[in-house]
Amino acid sequence: MSNLERLNQVLQEAGFKVKEAELRWIPTNTLEVSDREQARFLLKLIDTLESLDDVQSVTANFDLVEELMLVAL
Repeated sequence: MSNLERLNQVLQEAGFKVKEAELRWIPTNTLEVSDREQARFLLKLIDTLESLDDVQSVTANFDLVEELMLVAL
Protein backbone atom coordinates (compact mmCIF):
# COMPACT_ATOMS: atom_id res chain seq x y z
CA MET A 1 0.00 0.00 0.00
CA SER A 2 1.41 3.39 -1.00
CA ASN A 3 1.64 6.35 1.36
CA LEU A 4 -1.07 8.11 -0.64
CA GLU A 5 -3.43 5.15 -0.35
CA ARG A 6 -2.74 4.88 3.37
CA LEU A 7 -3.39 8.61 3.86
CA ASN A 8 -6.70 8.31 2.00
CA GLN A 9 -7.69 5.38 4.18
CA VAL A 10 -6.81 7.20 7.42
CA LEU A 11 -8.72 10.31 6.35
CA GLN A 12 -11.79 8.30 5.39
CA GLU A 13 -11.68 6.38 8.67
CA ALA A 14 -11.57 9.74 10.47
CA GLY A 15 -14.79 10.75 8.71
CA PHE A 16 -13.38 12.92 5.95
CA LYS A 17 -14.66 12.58 2.39
CA VAL A 18 -11.77 12.44 -0.09
CA LYS A 19 -12.89 13.78 -3.45
CA GLU A 20 -9.59 13.50 -5.28
CA ALA A 21 -6.05 12.38 -4.55
CA GLU A 22 -3.07 12.19 -6.87
CA LEU A 23 0.69 12.12 -6.88
CA ARG A 24 2.40 15.11 -8.49
CA TRP A 25 5.89 15.98 -9.54
CA ILE A 26 6.79 19.27 -7.85
CA PRO A 27 10.20 20.75 -8.68
CA THR A 28 12.56 21.60 -5.85
CA ASN A 29 14.09 24.36 -7.94
CA THR A 30 12.63 26.49 -10.71
CA LEU A 31 14.05 28.62 -13.48
CA GLU A 32 12.67 32.04 -14.29
CA VAL A 33 12.05 32.62 -17.98
CA SER A 34 12.03 36.27 -19.01
CA ASP A 35 12.89 35.98 -22.71
CA ARG A 36 9.79 36.03 -24.93
CA GLU A 37 11.23 33.71 -27.61
CA GLN A 38 12.43 31.21 -25.03
CA ALA A 39 8.99 31.25 -23.40
CA ARG A 40 7.31 30.64 -26.77
CA PHE A 41 9.66 27.75 -27.47
CA LEU A 42 9.07 26.13 -24.06
CA LEU A 43 5.29 26.47 -24.27
CA LYS A 44 5.29 25.03 -27.80
CA LEU A 45 7.50 22.15 -26.63
CA ILE A 46 5.14 21.34 -23.76
CA ASP A 47 2.13 21.52 -26.08
CA THR A 48 3.84 19.19 -28.56
CA LEU A 49 4.80 16.70 -25.86
CA GLU A 50 1.27 16.71 -24.40
CA SER A 51 -0.20 15.97 -27.83
CA LEU A 52 1.74 12.70 -28.16
CA ASP A 53 -0.40 9.61 -27.64
CA ASP A 54 2.16 7.89 -25.41
CA VAL A 55 2.55 10.86 -23.06
CA GLN A 56 0.28 10.93 -20.00
CA SER A 57 1.49 14.19 -18.45
CA VAL A 58 4.22 16.78 -18.81
CA THR A 59 5.82 18.69 -15.96
CA ALA A 60 8.17 21.64 -16.09
CA ASN A 61 10.35 23.55 -13.67
CA PHE A 62 10.13 27.04 -15.14
CA ASP A 63 8.20 30.15 -14.18
CA LEU A 64 7.33 32.83 -16.69
CA VAL A 65 7.87 36.37 -15.52
CA GLU A 66 4.63 38.24 -14.95
CA GLU A 67 5.06 40.49 -18.00
CA LEU A 68 5.09 37.45 -20.30
CA MET A 69 1.96 36.00 -18.71
CA LEU A 70 0.06 39.26 -19.23
CA VAL A 71 0.62 39.41 -22.99
CA ALA A 72 -0.21 36.87 -25.65
CA LEU A 73 2.94 35.06 -26.67
